[in-house]
Amino acid sequence: MRKTDEVLEAEVPWPSARLFWRARIAGIADQLVKDESARLRAGSLPTVIENRGKAVVAGFDFALTARPDRIDTLPDGRVHIYDYKSGKPPTDKQIAHFDKQLPLEAALAERGAFDKLGQAEVAGISYIQLGGEGATEPRDFPWALRIRHGTVSSR
Repeated sequence: MRKTDEVLEAEVPWPSARLFWRARIAGIADQLVKDESARLRAGSLPTVIENRGKAVVAGFDFALTARPDRIDTLPDGRVHIYDYKSGKPPTDKQIAHFDKQLPLEAALAERGAFDKLGQAEVAGISYIQLGGEGATEPRDFPWALRIRHGTVSSR
């Protein structure tokens, strides 16, 4: 909670917002620490934290960009993509039909769009709740759209 107070003091100029977020973090701190400790013990290393990535889609006048909350490198070289959610994370069905943020970030990671990663296979995607119980919720992710070797392909 000391770190929470430091970050809120440095980054949040409004006292009422600081109080709101401090109370929210206090309610989930034990679960956040438990989940983060498990990731670290398993060898997960936060590698990309809010760094922008970009990939040009060959044959189109289009570039896909993203700034993921967090991408961890796993001991086997694959990566796991995380998004912090203050509300309820999307369901697998929502992700499959219209909530494409993390699958698109995964496609960018596999394409090598993030300088700190290079080209990396994605092992999974998860949401870390900053509300509720503070749980980390993994999700299945559809690979209906993949950016590979400069082209868009399905898998």
